Amino acid sequence: MSAPREGRPKRFIRLPELPKITKRHIIAFAVCVVLGVFGYVLFGVVRFFVVPFLLLCIWGFGKRKLPSNVFLTCLVVIFGLGTAPVYMYSNSLWKYPFQRIYIGCYRNIREPEWFPDFYDDVKGEFEFDYSASVMQGTGHYSVFYETDADGIKRVRDEFEGKAQYVFTVGEFSNGSIYDGRFSELDKEKEENINASLTFYLGSRYSDASYGKLTDDLKNDIVFILSSNLDFNHPKASAIVIDTDNNTVFLSQLG
Repeated sequence: MSAPREGRPKRFIRLPELPKITKRHIIAFAVCVVLGVFGYVLFGVVRFFVVPFLLLCIWGFGKRKLPSNVFLTCLVVIFGLGTAPVYMYSNSLWKYPFQRIYIGCYRNIREPEWFPDFYDDVKGEFEFDYSASVMQGTGHYSVFYETDADGIKRVRDEFEGKAQYVFTVGEFSNGSIYDGRFSELDKEKEENINASLTFYLGSRYSDASYGKLTDDLKNDIVFILSSNLDFNHPKASAIVIDTDNNTVFLSQLG
């Protein structure tokens, strides 16, 4: 009769050691939350949450050596804060000066120099819409606001004489701007066959490109201050005013 086998020693699974939470970690976490909330409320971007928390993880936890921490910090800062925000949208006029300064820190689309000082002319609805130029994607920078008759007059007095092309949104929507009214856009001329007037329309006038514009917007006046007439890589500065409803749309494409 064989002797009984000795029992094998039991193996225990060692759980990973949790980092020790100190008072400094709690304070740093609270600072990250404050920065994140501040950045999101003011700019509408989440990077002000992500970057501080990643830096907290790099420096607050782990046992990496100093060179590794410095390297990881540079990566987080470069990719987290070194590139322009892809998109920004706001209906709050008070945020606009801060958003303009923040976007101006990057070498991408910024507030155009030709934009008028409209801040005090806003009497009602306001909309700021921005998208960065990324690779082949053409970005835009636009402001829409409701004003009064005096505000409309100031815009017309300043820009009507500077515009290269003036037409209504309805004329743009039905394509009549290409029927010989403007020599550079006359499709009957062979040298203009590829000419295309493209400008950023925003949410209010977006249907104009598809010929589905509502009647109340057809008579809004468009001032094209400049355009490269290039369909593939468009760049244009435009103003659209609605004299019936006292609204102004400032649009920069590219």
